[in-house]
Amino acid sequence: MTEKSVRLVKQYSRQTRRLRFGYIIAFVVLIIMTISNFIVMNLMITNQDKINILTKSVDSQLHRFHRIDEIVLIVLRNVERRQMSATLAHQTQAELILLTAELNNIQKTIKLNFQDYDSFGLSLEDELGILFKEPYQLVNSVDDLITHLKDLTGEDFMLLNRRYSLWTPIILAMGSNSKISRGTQKLQSLLETKSEYNMKALSRVHHSLTIVSVMVIFLEIILIFFPLLNQLNHVHKKIVKNSEKLDYLATTDTLTSLGNRRMFEHTINAILQDSTLRYGISLTLLDLNDFKLINDTSGYIVGDHVLKVIAKRLKNNMPLNSHAFRLSGDEFVLIILSEKDCKFVNQLVTELIDKVFKPINYKNATLLISACAGITYNWINGGSHNIDDMLNNANLALRLAKSQGKGKIATYNDDEIINQKRRQKMSIALQQAIADHSVRAFYQPQFDLTTMQIVGVEALARWIHSDGHIISPNKFIPVIEEYNMQGVLLRHFLSQIKNHHDQLDKSGISITFSINITEKILIDKHAINYFLEILNSDHLPWLHLEILETAVIHRASVHIAENLDRFMQCGVKIALDDFGTGHASLKHLQNFPYDIIKIDKSFITDLNVDYRSNHIVEGIVKIAQGLKKAIVAEGVELESQKEFLRKLGANYGQGFLCSKAVEFDSLLTLLNRQKC
Repeated sequence: MTEKSVRLVKQYSRQTRRLRFGYIIAFVVLIIMTISNFIVMNLMITNQDKINILTKSVDSQLHRFHRIDEIVLIVLRNVERRQMSATLAHQTQAELILLTAELNNIQKTIKLNFQDYDSFGLSLEDELGILFKEPYQLVNSVDDLITHLKDLTGEDFMLLNRRYSLWTPIILAMGSNSKISRGTQKLQSLLETKSEYNMKALSRVHHSLTIVSVMVIFLEIILIFFPLLNQLNHVHKKIVKNSEKLDYLATTDTLTSLGNRRMFEHTINAILQDSTLRYGISLTLLDLNDFKLINDTSGYIVGDHVLKVIAKRLKNNMPLNSHAFRLSGDEFVLIILSEKDCKFVNQLVTELIDKVFKPINYKNATLLISACAGITYNWINGGSHNIDDMLNNANLALRLAKSQGKGKIATYNDDEIINQKRRQKMSIALQQAIADHSVRAFYQPQFDLTTMQIVGVEALARWIHSDGHIISPNKFIPVIEEYNMQGVLLRHFLSQIKNHHDQLDKSGISITFSINITEKILIDKHAINYFLEILNSDHLPWLHLEILETAVIHRASVHIAENLDRFMQCGVKIALDDFGTGHASLKHLQNFPYDIIKIDKSFITDLNVDYRSNHIVEGIVKIAQGLKKAIVAEGVELESQKEFLRKLGANYGQGFLCSKAVEFDSLLTLLNRQKC
């Protein structure tokens, strides 16, 4: 994840926390408002409950007052008619006792719920206070009536003053204009007013709290949520935009703007899973020739420019229903969908390469670009539907094309790929053989033509197979070069040679060791740096590097010459191998750094047999002597060949006349003899 993405995610997280905090604040405020609303409403409801209890109590009291009034009137009527029997008196007495008891309880309830007069706007001095006094006086009068009720049946109780002394207070107390009636009516009116006021107040408080809650929520939305939501939306858009950019970067090669390996895999998977597809699918791997050389000699800026131009040309010239991707480095892959046969696709790829890989102008230089291509097909009726298999097949075809030369195109088929798979299998076995030290150095002596003393050896790689037989370098060196294993072999080989030299040096034997270096190694920065690191840490004047004459005319000959010059400055000697068989001119040889000329075996074999070979060898020897270069003649097998070379003034010979290439133990035996 990029730094910008991390920053946006942190910002989004920060805004989310703020929004969450805002929600918490809103929730807390709503809870407070709800609790406040509940408390106020509860208080109002409690107050209303008290009013309801008082109203009910007053109504109950008034009902009982009316009943007492009715009883008194019944008693009065019966007394006047002289119909007041003992039974009736007893029943009346019982009911009056019950009513007075209920009045006492109601009076207590009224008094209990009417403690706070101020809450009702009343005062003890108010005439309404009579409600707490007169009922008690009335009850006392009723008690007095109950006490004397049994006497109402006697004749002596018929006196008017006696009768009216009992119920007159009751009748007066229950009159419509009595204090109890007026107080009761006033209290009922007050309670109704208070109840109505209380309900209105309750409604106002409820509405007020609701309005305040809504306003608080509205303000939070305006002041907190909207700004935070806008910021979140802004950050979210940035994250989405950045995510789209990351997706683009994840699926696109930033240098060439072509799809990368991830996009290639996604595209080919989608195509292979499309059940409606009615096209044949072909994969073409393109690999630029000598692209590493361009990077090493001209720099990565030039190399990047070449890749950009190639990518642009590919996009502009790709046929319909086809896609181009850059897999890695200088390797491109093409997906071509076509209803036609393999031959048509092969021709299509050929034309595409001709259009794309034309010379590229960069500043004042013209770069010649070529590529090899490997093609594999996956048709509707058959073929592999596995991406790895298809890529592997295309890669095998590409290797086959590269082995045939620059600018070649190869198609995957069973006949041609059998050898390719065999080489691939051999490359795996070679990697293991190098790790197991099964690839060993064999040494062929180089001797003085005059004294026949061994002065040096050429180290030659031999692969000792697990079954014991020796595999010739002619079979595995091409595989080493094809799979770019030269660097690995060189490190392993040089380590062996250095170890063997140190053993000889301890024994007091001083000879030179020569190894062959390919052009690929001479333009490989890593191999060059490895060499220089060894040469700077260990002085190796005994080491000779043999290069082919073709290196002189290589397109990177200037770069190769610079590297060879750096080696010579470290004390290493350079030998031109197989001299006379290449295409180098004498002008090239004049300006190239080297110390030794090795005459090719083909000229030595024909000495004294073909006079032309005699003259050529004589000419080479004279050129070398004139340039003050040492001479080593390869393939010396006969005494007559040795004598001819000695008389010409050649310095050294190498061949079966002395010995074939042998292992180190056998070399020790030869060296102990001191002469061939």
